[in-house]
Amino acid sequence: MKLFHRTHELEDQLDRFLDAASESGLVLRAGIEEYIAGNENDFARRLEEIRRLESRADELRHGIENRLYAESLIPEQRGDVLVLLERLDGVIGQVKSALKMLDIQRPEVPDGLAGGLQALAGASAEALDRTVRATRAFFSHVEAVHDDVHKVRFYEREADAVGERVRRELFGGPLDLARKLQLCQLADAIEEISDLAEDAADALVIYAIKRSV
Repeated sequence: MKLFHRTHELEDQLDRFLDAASESGLVLRAGIEEYIAGNENDFARRLEEIRRLESRADELRHGIENRLYAESLIPEQRGDVLVLLERLDGVIGQVKSALKMLDIQRPEVPDGLAGGLQALAGASAEALDRTVRATRAFFSHVEAVHDDVHKVRFYEREADAVGERVRRELFGGPLDLARKLQLCQLADAIEEISDLAEDAADALVIYAIKRSV
């Protein structure tokens, strides 16, 4: 059962917001790959993309908030929906933070660490994508929320495992301490994306239960 009825403009705003969240995961994955490959122009385009996506998501989130209050829509679930969108907006912001860190600090990524960072970005991007899918289910088919939340948790654990492996390889290697700390900070920023996605998914489970009772 859909949460909204006869509010096609609001549904369109939600779809576009969730599209921006999902696309940010793709930009993360591509941006990390292009930075490591030394494709500076392509990386710069990815950085501009995530800035546009964050700005678009902010605008859409505020528009949704205004409509929910102005039209007195779903008063029982309004707060839950707004918190959920705010959390997803925060995940997009974390993607931007990770890519900005690369752009500002310009760390040299050793060949032995490149694959691990790409795998970490991939796991975080998958966790975000599954959170978006679970959110779409919440608005249209609430019974399906748990299936995707289960996958969010899988990819968050995968990100944790990959992140730990990256740190062990990093600190067991020959780099000087300053470079180790710099690259560890980057790994932390990428891994945080999966943590924030899981936080949103955990809240979504509670909201779905509330909708179902």
